[in-house]
Amino acid sequence: MKARLFNRIWLWSQAGQYAYFQKNLHTATTVQEQILANYLKLNSDTEYGREYHFSKLKTYRDYVDFVPIVDDFSLVQPYIDKMANGQGNVLFKGKPLFFETTSGSTSNAKWIPYNAQLKREFQAAVAVWMNDVYRQCPAAFNGPSYWSLSPALKDKETTTAGIPVGISSDTDYFNALTAFFLKQLFAVPSNLGSILDAHQFYLQTWRHLLSRTDLSFVSVWSPNFLLNLDAFLRANLEEILQTSLISNNRKNEVKWLVGNGSSWQRLFTKLALVSCWTQAQAAIWLPKLKAILGDVPLQGKGLLSTEGVVTIPLGFDKHILAYTSQFYEFRLPETGKICRAHELESDAIYEVILTTGGGLYRYCTKDLVRCTGYVESVPCLEFMGRGSGVSDMIGEKISEVTVNSILAKLVAQCPINSAFLYPVQMVHSAKYLLIVESNEELEAASLTIQVENELSKNPYYKQALAIGQLAKLELLKLPIGFSDNLYLQHKKARKIKDGDVKLPLLLPLKSLESVIGC
Repeated sequence: MKARLFNRIWLWSQAGQYAYFQKNLHTATTVQEQILANYLKLNSDTEYGREYHFSKLKTYRDYVDFVPIVDDFSLVQPYIDKMANGQGNVLFKGKPLFFETTSGSTSNAKWIPYNAQLKREFQAAVAVWMNDVYRQCPAAFNGPSYWSLSPALKDKETTTAGIPVGISSDTDYFNALTAFFLKQLFAVPSNLGSILDAHQFYLQTWRHLLSRTDLSFVSVWSPNFLLNLDAFLRANLEEILQTSLISNNRKNEVKWLVGNGSSWQRLFTKLALVSCWTQAQAAIWLPKLKAILGDVPLQGKGLLSTEGVVTIPLGFDKHILAYTSQFYEFRLPETGKICRAHELESDAIYEVILTTGGGLYRYCTKDLVRCTGYVESVPCLEFMGRGSGVSDMIGEKISEVTVNSILAKLVAQCPINSAFLYPVQMVHSAKYLLIVESNEELEAASLTIQVENELSKNPYYKQALAIGQLAKLELLKLPIGFSDNLYLQHKKARKIKDGDVKLPLLLPLKSLESVIGC
């Protein structure tokens, strides 16, 4: 009853932002223009604002003419360095509250400055999302929730000026009132995120989760994290149950359920909704995830990064632009044409360009999205992958977006746990390995032909095959457990928390030489 009451109070406190979002769906362009005008006015006296004449910019066309697109983080790194050293009024008015590190899935981690404005923008998006979830699945708010927590990689860090780097809980994204309500709703204490030892983190997490038979909502980022959590439960059950947090009756129940391979639906009979990434490279893990969840509904998260929020879920089949949070532009990769939100064409793929209250102006995120239609004047977008993820050994230009789509279909159709595409350079040519993780007998020729036919829809790949620059695709079958080891290697190399890992399906060149010897 306590959790249900706090859920209702929290939803009520956010209802105004949801109402504003719904009310202005037909006038999204006006809302976007207001957001941009506010940014320029508020930050006109910052170093960046003076450099690019914010005080003189009156229209979007002025903004385009005077402010450059940031295609590489190195262009803003000098400003970030000044802020880290304690200088104020650099990218935004005042000083950062803290810096958050990017997940670094395709590059080294970067520091993103956070201020109160940026936190409000994230909160506005979450308010719309949560109120929509309540209308779609009210049972998700009947009990406590488990929100994204993952073990810390290292001790807390500060900049030379003493500004904190990194957050310990998703509540750090919100204001004090919202953070207070969330902490009352958490089934797992947020301070577990500071545990450095992964085994102890998972151990304590499960002890708290299993003690809550009324768990109703789970929100994490990576589906891999839930898979790891489930695997830990089944491998360490006896140790997990050595606690007074869990009643004896519940211990006996859990022993029987886990011993019989029961899904989360039976472990947590009140669990009404699970939220995690489901698009792009995350799609490949969905069959395995659905198997451990049972019939618990799964909702795909919107596109949200450290830098900003792009989309939020709307129902179970749409992801709508978070148009009341930040200012958005979109670029066609083929032509470089810049479009605003109301100018997107259905089925076209665009790069996302953000302007935020956190001091990023016309910042290209490298995220690729496909326009799937509109809700009144607001586009709905599907995350396709990272625009920077391209393998090009001899001009074949294979994109991460293409590989994500091909391999997700392959895993859904075949007795395969996971699949990856790995480029291999040879003395006089190159080739790709289709790496599949399976303990089943597979028909190698059928699999490679199926995947190569899809890859050959790219004319550059087809031509490279025809003239012998690329050898034919080869299959490498590895036993179950390969993806787990790859996950750990990727996490360690990028210094990423478990819950944030985005394991690429198009593996970087030479990244596996020590693992598979090629």
